[in-house]
Amino acid sequence: MTSRFIDDTRGEVTTNTLGFALTWFIAFSVFLMNVQLGQLFHRRDVVDHAAAIAADVAKKSYCMKEEDKSATEQEARRAIKSVLDTAGGNEACKLSVEAKGGSSDPGAKDLEVKLACSFDCKVPIAAQVVCKGGSSKLEAKLETVALGCDGKGS
Repeated sequence: MTSRFIDDTRGEVTTNTLGFALTWFIAFSVFLMNVQLGQLFHRRDVVDHAAAIAADVAKKSYCMKEEDKSATEQEARRAIKSVLDTAGGNEACKLSVEAKGGSSDPGAKDLEVKLACSFDCKVPIAAQVVCKGGSSKLEAKLETVALGCDGKGS
């Protein structure tokens, strides 16, 4: 059976195989690009959602933790861990909570919550085209106000 294909001198098999292979490669490349884009969109949504959760936790716990930045960050990390696990892991992200300038209310503290993540792109072909340097860097920054910072935290 295979000897008939090899002995075929009309060129139809070679031409058809080449045409099919080229079409298949293009279609499969488009599929891989869509898979990579889907991952990136999911990760973007996860980073935005995790930053919103972290800002909410920081707002509620900053004054309660007696304005302790590291305790507030630890509380926020604990809150967003399960969300970030859906996007590729908690290790890929760095969370920071910074107290900004003073507020007109002495018991209020302006906070800036920043979540910066770097995820590896692992989809073949698409990672080299869609992701710069083989990874995607996503960042979300939110501002919030913690109330009740009167120096009497519990």
